[in-house]
Amino acid sequence: MRVTGTTAIVLSKIRLVAVVGGDEVTNPLVVTEVYVQQGDARKLASLSFTRLLGP
Repeated sequence: MRVTGTTAIVLSKIRLVAVVGGDEVTNPLVVTEVYVQQGDARKLASLSFTRLLGP
C-alpha cells in the first residue's frame, strides 16, 4: 500500500480461475484499489482489474 496525503493505492496480483464453456481458464490480473480518507474512514474511490499479457 502506498499512502500520499489522503489517498491510498493498493496493487495486487491475482490469478482468476473460471470455467468458460466447460473449459477451465486462468487469467492473471492486477487489481488496483484507490481509497480516499473521509473523516475517520477510508472509502473506496476506484477499483479496476487489468489483464496481464504474457507467455
